[in-house]
Amino acid sequence: MARNYVLKSKVQPPVLILGMHRSGTTMVAEALNSAGVYAGAICDHNREALYAVDLNERMLEAAGGKWWQPPTNDALEQALANFQPELDSTHLYAAHLKVKSGKTWRQKMHYSGPWLIKDPRLCLTLPWWLKRFPEAKVIWVLRDEPSVVSSLLRRQEKSDEAQSELDAAKALELHRTYNAQASATLKAMGVDYRAVRYEDLVSSDEAVQRKSWFSLYQFASVKPGQLLGFKARHTAQSPETETAVKHALPTDGPLVSVIVPNYNHAAFLDERIGSIVNQTYANIEVLLMDDCSPDNSREVLQRWAQKDERITTLFNETNSGSPFAQWEKGANWAQGKYLWIAESDDYAAEDMLALHVHALESNDLAVLAYSHSHMVDEHGKFLRDFKEDYGFIFGDASKWSRDFIRSGKEEVARTMVFSNTIPNASGVLMRKSAFDEVGAPATTWRLNGDWLFYAQLL
Repeated sequence: MARNYVLKSKVQPPVLILGMHRSGTTMVAEALNSAGVYAGAICDHNREALYAVDLNERMLEAAGGKWWQPPTNDALEQALANFQPELDSTHLYAAHLKVKSGKTWRQKMHYSGPWLIKDPRLCLTLPWWLKRFPEAKVIWVLRDEPSVVSSLLRRQEKSDEAQSELDAAKALELHRTYNAQASATLKAMGVDYRAVRYEDLVSSDEAVQRKSWFSLYQFASVKPGQLLGFKARHTAQSPETETAVKHALPTDGPLVSVIVPNYNHAAFLDERIGSIVNQTYANIEVLLMDDCSPDNSREVLQRWAQKDERITTLFNETNSGSPFAQWEKGANWAQGKYLWIAESDDYAAEDMLALHVHALESNDLAVLAYSHSHMVDEHGKFLRDFKEDYGFIFGDASKWSRDFIRSGKEEVARTMVFSNTIPNASGVLMRKSAFDEVGAPATTWRLNGDWLFYAQLL
Protein backbone atom coordinates (compact mmCIF):
# COMPACT_ATOMS: atom_id res chain seq x y z
CA MET A 1 0.00 0.00 0.00
CA ALA A 2 1.50 3.27 -1.11
CA ARG A 3 1.75 6.12 1.36
CA ASN A 4 2.31 9.80 0.74
CA TYR A 5 4.58 11.74 3.08
CA VAL A 6 4.59 15.51 3.47
CA LEU A 7 7.67 17.10 5.03
CA LYS A 8 6.98 20.42 6.68
CA SER A 9 9.31 23.14 5.40
CA LYS A 10 8.99 25.56 8.28
CA VAL A 11 12.07 25.87 10.50
CA GLN A 12 11.32 25.05 14.11
CA PRO A 13 11.72 28.20 16.24
CA PRO A 14 14.73 28.12 18.57
CA VAL A 15 15.08 28.76 22.26
CA LEU A 16 17.04 32.00 22.68
CA ILE A 17 19.07 32.22 25.89
CA LEU A 18 20.09 35.69 26.94
CA GLY A 19 21.26 37.52 30.01
CA MET A 20 24.18 39.69 31.01
CA HIS A 21 27.65 38.21 30.63
CA ARG A 22 28.57 36.19 33.74
CA SER A 23 24.93 35.75 34.75
CA GLY A 24 24.73 31.98 34.32
CA THR A 25 23.66 31.69 30.67
CA THR A 26 26.41 29.15 29.95
CA MET A 27 25.20 26.91 32.76
CA VAL A 28 21.65 27.04 31.36
CA ALA A 29 22.81 26.38 27.81
CA GLU A 30 24.94 23.42 28.91
CA ALA A 31 22.05 21.88 30.84
CA LEU A 32 19.55 22.29 28.01
CA ASN A 33 22.04 21.00 25.43
CA SER A 34 22.56 17.88 27.55
CA ALA A 35 18.77 17.49 27.72
CA GLY A 36 18.49 17.52 23.95
CA VAL A 37 18.20 21.18 22.95
CA TYR A 38 20.96 21.43 20.34
CA ALA A 39 23.38 24.31 20.94
CA GLY A 40 24.99 24.14 17.49
CA ALA A 41 27.59 22.32 15.42
CA ILE A 42 30.47 24.66 16.26
CA CYS A 43 30.43 26.29 19.70
CA ASP A 44 33.03 27.95 21.89
CA HIS A 45 33.72 26.96 25.50
CA ASN A 46 30.77 29.09 26.64
CA ARG A 47 28.37 27.00 24.54
CA GLU A 48 27.87 29.91 22.12
CA ALA A 49 27.45 29.04 18.45
CA LEU A 50 30.27 30.87 16.67
CA TYR A 51 28.12 31.98 13.72
CA ALA A 52 25.67 33.69 16.14
CA VAL A 53 28.45 35.40 18.08
CA ASP A 54 29.94 36.65 14.81
CA LEU A 55 26.60 38.04 13.64
CA ASN A 56 25.90 39.74 16.95
CA GLU A 57 29.35 41.31 17.12
CA ARG A 58 29.02 42.66 13.60
CA MET A 59 25.61 44.13 14.42
CA LEU A 60 27.09 45.99 17.37
CA GLU A 61 30.04 47.15 15.27
CA ALA A 62 27.64 48.44 12.61
CA ALA A 63 25.98 50.52 15.33
CA GLY A 64 29.35 51.86 16.53
CA GLY A 65 29.55 49.74 19.66
CA LYS A 66 31.07 46.64 21.23
CA TRP A 67 29.76 44.08 23.70
CA TRP A 68 31.20 46.13 26.56
CA GLN A 69 30.43 49.52 24.97
CA PRO A 70 26.79 49.31 23.85
CA PRO A 71 25.79 51.72 21.08
CA THR A 72 23.07 54.31 21.49
CA ASN A 73 19.51 53.08 21.14
CA ASP A 74 18.96 55.01 17.89
CA ALA A 75 22.18 53.73 16.33
CA LEU A 76 21.41 50.17 17.39
CA GLU A 77 17.86 50.29 16.06
CA GLN A 78 19.06 51.56 12.68
CA ALA A 79 21.87 49.00 12.48
CA LEU A 80 19.56 46.09 13.28
CA ALA A 81 17.05 47.24 10.68
CA ASN A 82 19.68 47.33 7.95
CA PHE A 83 21.89 44.39 8.90
CA GLN A 84 22.01 41.61 6.28
CA PRO A 85 18.29 41.55 5.45
CA GLU A 86 18.87 38.63 3.08
CA LEU A 87 19.53 36.27 5.99
CA ASP A 88 16.36 34.40 6.87
CA SER A 89 15.49 31.58 9.25
CA THR A 90 16.60 28.90 6.77
CA HIS A 91 20.07 30.41 6.39
CA LEU A 92 20.50 30.71 10.14
CA TYR A 93 19.32 27.18 10.80
CA ALA A 94 21.75 25.91 8.18
CA ALA A 95 24.59 27.77 9.89
CA HIS A 96 23.53 26.25 13.19
CA LEU A 97 23.68 22.72 11.77
CA LYS A 98 26.61 23.49 9.45
CA VAL A 99 24.82 22.15 6.38
CA LYS A 100 24.04 23.80 3.06
CA SER A 101 21.20 26.27 3.12
CA GLY A 102 18.35 26.44 0.65
CA LYS A 103 16.95 22.94 1.23
CA THR A 104 14.88 22.81 4.40
CA TRP A 105 14.10 19.13 3.93
CA ARG A 106 17.83 18.41 3.84
CA GLN A 107 18.31 20.32 7.08
CA LYS A 108 15.52 18.38 8.72
CA MET A 109 17.05 15.10 7.66
CA HIS A 110 20.24 16.25 9.36
CA TYR A 111 18.47 17.35 12.58
CA SER A 112 14.83 18.18 13.35
CA GLY A 113 14.76 18.49 17.14
CA PRO A 114 14.74 21.48 19.48
CA TRP A 115 17.67 23.87 19.26
CA LEU A 116 19.01 26.90 21.10
CA ILE A 117 21.01 30.02 20.48
CA LYS A 118 22.88 31.36 23.48
CA ASP A 119 24.74 34.68 23.54
CA PRO A 120 24.57 37.48 26.12
CA ARG A 121 24.73 39.97 23.22
CA LEU A 122 21.18 38.88 22.40
CA CYS A 123 20.12 41.33 25.12
CA LEU A 124 21.04 44.03 22.61
CA THR A 125 20.40 42.34 19.24
CA LEU A 126 17.22 40.43 20.09
CA PRO A 127 14.92 42.40 17.71
CA TRP A 128 16.94 41.20 14.70
CA TRP A 129 16.60 37.55 15.71
CA LEU A 130 12.92 37.81 16.59
CA LYS A 131 12.19 39.25 13.19
CA ARG A 132 13.46 35.98 11.74
CA PHE A 133 12.08 33.76 14.49
CA PRO A 134 8.93 35.52 15.77
CA GLU A 135 7.77 32.36 17.56
CA ALA A 136 11.05 31.79 19.39
CA LYS A 137 10.98 31.13 23.10
CA VAL A 138 13.29 33.28 25.22
CA ILE A 139 14.99 32.34 28.47
CA TRP A 140 16.27 35.42 30.32
CA VAL A 141 18.82 34.64 33.04
CA LEU A 142 19.23 37.25 35.80
CA ARG A 143 21.89 37.46 38.49
CA ASP A 144 22.56 39.88 41.33
CA GLU A 145 24.64 42.89 40.36
CA PRO A 146 27.60 42.52 42.76
CA SER A 147 28.32 38.98 41.56
CA VAL A 148 28.08 39.94 37.90
CA VAL A 149 30.37 42.94 38.34
CA SER A 150 32.90 40.92 40.32
CA SER A 151 32.89 38.14 37.72
CA LEU A 152 33.27 40.58 34.83
CA LEU A 153 36.35 42.09 36.43
CA ARG A 154 37.87 38.66 37.09
CA ARG A 155 37.10 37.64 33.51
CA GLN A 156 39.47 40.29 32.19
CA GLU A 157 42.34 38.42 33.78
CA LYS A 158 41.67 35.35 31.59
CA SER A 159 43.28 35.20 28.17
CA ASP A 160 40.61 32.88 26.73
CA GLU A 161 37.74 35.29 27.49
CA ALA A 162 36.52 38.37 25.62
CA GLN A 163 38.56 41.36 26.74
CA SER A 164 37.34 44.81 27.71
CA GLU A 165 38.34 47.99 29.49
CA LEU A 166 35.77 47.77 32.27
CA ASP A 167 36.14 49.05 35.81
CA ALA A 168 33.56 48.46 38.56
CA ALA A 169 31.41 51.49 37.69
CA LYS A 170 31.41 50.71 33.95
CA ALA A 171 30.64 47.05 34.61
CA LEU A 172 27.68 48.00 36.77
CA GLU A 173 26.31 50.36 34.14
CA LEU A 174 26.83 47.73 31.45
CA HIS A 175 24.82 45.20 33.45
CA ARG A 176 21.95 47.65 33.81
CA THR A 177 22.04 48.57 30.12
CA TYR A 178 21.84 44.91 29.04
CA ASN A 179 18.90 44.24 31.34
CA ALA A 180 17.07 47.42 30.40
CA GLN A 181 17.45 46.69 26.68
CA ALA A 182 16.31 43.09 27.08
CA SER A 183 13.32 44.10 29.16
CA ALA A 184 12.23 46.74 26.64
CA THR A 185 12.45 44.33 23.71
CA LEU A 186 10.62 41.50 25.44
CA LYS A 187 7.76 43.78 26.41
CA ALA A 188 7.55 45.66 23.13
CA MET A 189 7.54 42.53 20.94
CA GLY A 190 5.23 40.38 23.06
CA VAL A 191 7.64 37.48 23.26
CA ASP A 192 6.99 34.19 25.03
CA TYR A 193 9.76 34.31 27.62
CA ARG A 194 10.75 32.87 30.97
CA ALA A 195 12.85 34.92 33.41
CA VAL A 196 14.89 32.89 35.89
CA ARG A 197 17.27 33.97 38.61
CA TYR A 198 20.74 32.46 38.80
CA GLU A 199 20.41 32.40 42.59
CA ASP A 200 17.42 30.05 42.28
CA LEU A 201 19.19 27.77 39.81
CA VAL A 202 22.04 27.23 42.28
CA SER A 203 20.00 27.54 45.48
CA SER A 204 21.08 25.50 48.49
CA ASP A 205 17.38 24.75 48.93
CA GLU A 206 16.95 21.64 46.81
CA ALA A 207 13.23 22.25 46.35
CA VAL A 208 13.91 25.71 44.88
CA GLN A 209 16.68 24.41 42.60
CA ARG A 210 14.60 21.47 41.40
CA LYS A 211 11.56 23.64 40.70
CA SER A 212 13.61 26.25 38.82
CA TRP A 213 15.29 23.75 36.52
CA PHE A 214 12.12 21.74 35.94
CA SER A 215 10.34 24.89 34.77
CA LEU A 216 13.11 25.61 32.26
CA TYR A 217 13.05 22.12 30.77
CA GLN A 218 9.28 22.31 30.58
CA PHE A 219 9.44 25.72 28.91
CA ALA A 220 11.92 24.37 26.34
CA SER A 221 9.58 21.40 25.71
CA VAL A 222 12.14 18.70 26.53
CA LYS A 223 12.29 15.87 29.01
CA PRO A 224 13.82 17.15 32.26
CA GLY A 225 17.55 16.67 32.54
CA GLN A 226 19.72 17.40 35.57
CA LEU A 227 17.67 18.99 38.35
CA LEU A 228 20.10 19.12 41.26
CA GLY A 229 23.80 19.58 41.89
CA PHE A 230 24.26 23.03 40.40
CA LYS A 231 26.49 25.23 42.56
CA ALA A 232 27.20 28.94 42.65
CA ARG A 233 30.57 30.18 41.47
CA HIS A 234 32.31 33.28 42.79
CA THR A 235 29.33 34.88 44.49
CA ALA A 236 30.22 38.32 45.78
CA GLN A 237 29.83 38.47 49.55
CA SER A 238 30.00 42.21 50.18
CA PRO A 239 28.70 44.33 47.31
CA GLU A 240 30.85 47.31 46.48
CA THR A 241 29.22 48.21 43.22
CA GLU A 242 27.80 51.56 44.28
CA THR A 243 30.07 54.59 44.21
CA ALA A 244 27.59 57.09 45.55
CA VAL A 245 29.18 60.08 47.19
CA LYS A 246 28.05 60.74 50.72
CA HIS A 247 26.71 64.26 51.01
CA ALA A 248 25.10 66.42 53.64
CA LEU A 249 21.39 66.71 52.92
CA PRO A 250 19.94 70.22 52.90
CA THR A 251 17.78 71.49 55.73
CA ASP A 252 16.93 74.77 54.00
CA GLY A 253 16.65 76.05 50.47
CA PRO A 254 13.88 76.71 47.92
CA LEU A 255 10.32 76.77 49.23
CA VAL A 256 8.40 73.50 48.94
CA SER A 257 4.60 73.65 48.78
CA VAL A 258 2.99 70.65 50.45
CA ILE A 259 -0.60 69.89 49.46
CA VAL A 260 -2.62 67.45 51.59
CA PRO A 261 -5.93 66.66 49.81
CA ASN A 262 -8.01 64.85 52.42
CA TYR A 263 -11.29 63.00 52.28
CA ASN A 264 -12.50 60.95 55.22
CA HIS A 265 -9.06 60.02 56.55
CA ALA A 266 -9.28 61.48 60.04
CA ALA A 267 -7.79 58.31 61.53
CA PHE A 268 -4.55 58.76 59.57
CA LEU A 269 -4.11 62.54 59.65
CA ASP A 270 -2.01 62.85 62.80
CA GLU A 271 0.63 60.48 61.44
CA ARG A 272 0.39 62.00 57.96
CA ILE A 273 0.82 65.61 59.06
CA GLY A 274 3.38 64.72 61.71
CA SER A 275 5.59 63.17 59.03
CA ILE A 276 5.35 66.45 57.08
CA VAL A 277 6.06 69.05 59.75
CA ASN A 278 8.89 66.94 61.16
CA GLN A 279 10.76 66.75 57.86
CA THR A 280 14.44 67.59 58.24
CA TYR A 281 13.98 69.99 55.33
CA ALA A 282 12.20 72.88 57.01
CA ASN A 283 11.39 75.48 54.33
CA ILE A 284 7.85 74.35 53.56
CA GLU A 285 4.36 75.75 53.30
CA VAL A 286 1.52 73.32 53.95
CA LEU A 287 -2.06 73.44 52.69
CA LEU A 288 -4.44 71.09 54.51
CA MET A 289 -7.51 70.54 52.34
CA ASP A 290 -10.79 68.77 53.02
CA ASP A 291 -13.40 67.70 50.47
CA CYS A 292 -16.46 67.61 52.74
CA SER A 293 -15.46 64.57 54.78
CA PRO A 294 -18.27 63.03 56.90
CA ASP A 295 -15.79 62.17 59.70
CA ASN A 296 -14.02 64.59 62.05
CA SER A 297 -11.20 65.36 59.61
CA ARG A 298 -11.67 69.14 59.80
CA GLU A 299 -11.28 69.13 63.55
CA VAL A 300 -7.95 67.35 63.24
CA LEU A 301 -6.78 69.63 60.42
CA GLN A 302 -7.66 72.79 62.33
CA ARG A 303 -5.84 71.55 65.40
CA TRP A 304 -2.65 71.11 63.39
CA ALA A 305 -3.04 74.52 61.75
CA GLN A 306 -3.13 76.15 65.19
CA LYS A 307 0.14 74.46 66.17
CA ASP A 308 2.32 75.36 63.15
CA GLU A 309 2.40 78.73 61.39
CA ARG A 310 3.50 77.08 58.15
CA ILE A 311 0.07 75.43 57.83
CA THR A 312 -3.01 76.85 56.07
CA THR A 313 -6.40 75.17 55.70
CA LEU A 314 -8.79 75.19 52.75
CA PHE A 315 -12.14 73.43 53.12
CA ASN A 316 -14.60 72.81 50.28
CA GLU A 317 -18.27 73.66 50.75
CA THR A 318 -19.31 70.89 48.34
CA ASN A 319 -17.52 67.70 47.40
CA SER A 320 -15.41 68.13 44.27
CA GLY A 321 -15.93 64.57 43.09
CA SER A 322 -12.26 64.00 42.24
CA PRO A 323 -8.93 64.12 44.09
CA PHE A 324 -7.44 65.69 40.98
CA ALA A 325 -9.68 68.71 41.43
CA GLN A 326 -7.98 69.11 44.80
CA TRP A 327 -4.56 68.78 43.18
CA GLU A 328 -5.41 71.63 40.84
CA LYS A 329 -6.79 73.86 43.58
CA GLY A 330 -3.79 73.22 45.76
CA ALA A 331 -1.34 73.90 42.93
CA ASN A 332 -3.04 77.23 42.24
CA TRP A 333 -2.49 78.17 45.90
CA ALA A 334 1.14 77.01 46.01
CA GLN A 335 3.99 79.53 45.93
CA GLY A 336 6.95 77.12 46.17
CA LYS A 337 9.52 76.10 43.59
CA TYR A 338 8.61 72.49 44.26
CA LEU A 339 5.27 70.76 44.79
CA TRP A 340 4.55 67.75 46.99
CA ILE A 341 1.10 66.12 46.83
CA ALA A 342 1.10 64.37 50.21
CA GLU A 343 -1.94 62.10 50.17
CA SER A 344 -3.80 62.05 53.45
CA ASP A 345 -3.58 58.32 54.26
CA ASP A 346 0.19 58.03 53.75
CA TYR A 347 3.27 58.98 55.77
CA ALA A 348 6.90 59.57 54.86
CA ALA A 349 10.42 59.15 56.21
CA GLU A 350 11.63 62.41 57.73
CA ASP A 351 14.45 62.88 55.23
CA MET A 352 12.31 62.36 52.13
CA LEU A 353 12.04 66.04 51.21
CA ALA A 354 15.74 66.64 51.84
CA LEU A 355 16.67 63.79 49.51
CA HIS A 356 14.30 64.96 46.79
CA VAL A 357 15.21 68.64 47.00
CA HIS A 358 18.88 67.71 46.80
CA ALA A 359 18.22 65.56 43.72
CA LEU A 360 16.27 68.27 41.89
CA GLU A 361 18.65 71.08 42.85
CA SER A 362 21.50 68.95 41.50
CA ASN A 363 19.86 68.55 38.07
CA ASP A 364 18.17 71.51 36.42
CA LEU A 365 16.70 69.27 33.72
CA ALA A 366 14.87 66.97 36.14
CA VAL A 367 11.13 67.61 36.46
CA LEU A 368 10.47 65.19 39.30
CA ALA A 369 12.13 62.99 41.88
CA TYR A 370 10.38 60.02 43.41
CA SER A 371 11.24 57.48 46.04
CA HIS A 372 10.46 53.93 46.96
CA SER A 373 7.07 53.14 48.54
CA HIS A 374 5.82 50.29 50.68
CA MET A 375 2.20 49.32 51.14
CA VAL A 376 1.07 48.97 54.77
CA ASP A 377 -2.27 48.28 56.42
CA GLU A 378 -4.20 50.67 58.65
CA HIS A 379 -2.02 49.68 61.59
CA GLY A 380 1.24 50.32 59.74
CA LYS A 381 1.98 46.61 59.21
CA PHE A 382 4.01 45.96 56.07
CA LEU A 383 2.00 44.29 53.30
CA ARG A 384 4.18 44.37 50.21
CA ASP A 385 6.83 46.22 48.30
CA PHE A 386 5.94 47.82 44.98
CA LYS A 387 9.29 46.55 43.73
CA GLU A 388 7.73 43.07 43.70
CA ASP A 389 5.37 44.30 41.00
CA TYR A 390 8.27 45.55 38.90
CA GLY A 391 10.00 42.18 39.16
CA PHE A 392 6.85 40.47 37.86
CA ILE A 393 6.22 43.00 35.08
CA PHE A 394 9.75 43.64 33.84
CA GLY A 395 11.52 40.46 34.94
CA ASP A 396 14.20 42.47 36.75
CA ALA A 397 13.55 45.06 39.47
CA SER A 398 17.18 45.90 40.25
CA LYS A 399 16.81 49.33 38.63
CA TRP A 400 14.57 50.41 41.50
CA SER A 401 17.04 49.29 44.16
CA ARG A 402 19.21 52.39 43.79
CA ASP A 403 19.22 56.00 42.62
CA PHE A 404 19.01 56.52 38.88
CA ILE A 405 18.59 59.35 36.39
CA ARG A 406 16.70 58.71 33.17
CA SER A 407 15.44 60.99 30.40
CA GLY A 408 11.67 61.36 30.55
CA LYS A 409 11.16 60.19 26.98
CA GLU A 410 13.20 57.05 27.57
CA GLU A 411 11.50 56.28 30.89
CA VAL A 412 8.05 56.50 29.32
CA ALA A 413 9.04 54.40 26.29
CA ARG A 414 10.83 51.70 28.26
CA THR A 415 8.78 51.33 31.43
CA MET A 416 5.76 53.59 31.88
CA VAL A 417 4.17 52.48 28.65
CA PHE A 418 3.79 49.08 30.35
CA SER A 419 3.11 50.05 33.96
CA ASN A 420 2.87 53.10 36.20
CA THR A 421 6.22 52.80 37.94
CA ILE A 422 5.46 55.89 40.04
CA PRO A 423 2.78 54.15 42.08
CA ASN A 424 2.36 56.69 44.87
CA ALA A 425 1.91 60.45 44.45
CA SER A 426 3.04 60.90 48.05
CA GLY A 427 6.52 59.75 47.06
CA VAL A 428 6.96 62.39 44.34
CA LEU A 429 8.41 65.91 44.42
CA MET A 430 7.75 67.94 41.25
CA ARG A 431 8.88 71.23 39.87
CA LYS A 432 5.93 73.57 40.22
CA SER A 433 6.68 75.09 36.80
CA ALA A 434 6.45 71.66 35.14
CA PHE A 435 3.16 70.91 36.90
CA ASP A 436 1.73 74.25 35.77
CA GLU A 437 2.77 73.59 32.18
CA VAL A 438 1.09 70.17 32.02
CA GLY A 439 -1.85 70.88 34.33
CA ALA A 440 -3.45 68.61 36.88
CA PRO A 441 -4.78 65.18 35.82
CA ALA A 442 -8.21 65.33 34.22
CA THR A 443 -11.04 64.95 36.76
CA THR A 444 -12.93 62.76 34.28
CA TRP A 445 -10.39 59.95 34.79
CA ARG A 446 -11.62 57.64 37.52
CA LEU A 447 -8.59 55.38 37.16
CA ASN A 448 -5.01 55.91 35.96
CA GLY A 449 -5.25 59.69 35.69
CA ASP A 450 -1.98 60.03 37.60
CA TRP A 451 -0.32 57.52 35.24
CA LEU A 452 -1.20 59.65 32.21
CA PHE A 453 -0.17 62.79 34.11
CA TYR A 454 3.32 61.46 34.87
CA ALA A 455 3.79 60.37 31.26
CA GLN A 456 2.84 63.86 30.07
CA LEU A 457 5.05 65.48 32.71
CA LEU A 458 8.06 63.44 31.59
